[in-house]
Amino acid sequence: MRVLVTNIVPLLYDEQLQCASFDVYLHPDIPKTTHALDVNTLFECYPDLRRHRCLCGKHRSFYDEARQTETVHLLEHLAVELLTLSGVARDVARGETGIPTKKGDYRYRLRFYGAESLQQMGKLLYQAIEDIENLVISQKND
Repeated sequence: MRVLVTNIVPLLYDEQLQCASFDVYLHPDIPKTTHALDVNTLFECYPDLRRHRCLCGKHRSFYDEARQTETVHLLEHLAVELLTLSGVARDVARGETGIPTKKGDYRYRLRFYGAESLQQMGKLLYQAIEDIENLVISQKND
């Protein structure tokens, strides 16, 4: 199986904002965008991902966005979906994906709002990584 992420660095948890921040290092062999990936199985397993809104300014659903976005952006939305499945209200749970500061960099800053702790969000982030590896990345090799 191919590995989506080489490292996750928990950064900080802001109790007032209920915000957990991480640096996520995408594996260099993984496509940076979802153009060549089949995300259909992920949406079959998590149908509420279709309801996600994306504030990327393109006025389209995340279902449409997921086929033409950064792979780490897909990871962010799945982690937010897992956060809602853990009991956090949909209007509270949200995420942000920061773009790399240098061209060719594989490090992305992810923030998750509505998390109870860095540990809780870290577990959900690892689950999201595993699901994308199993449902999306491994399908690329079939």
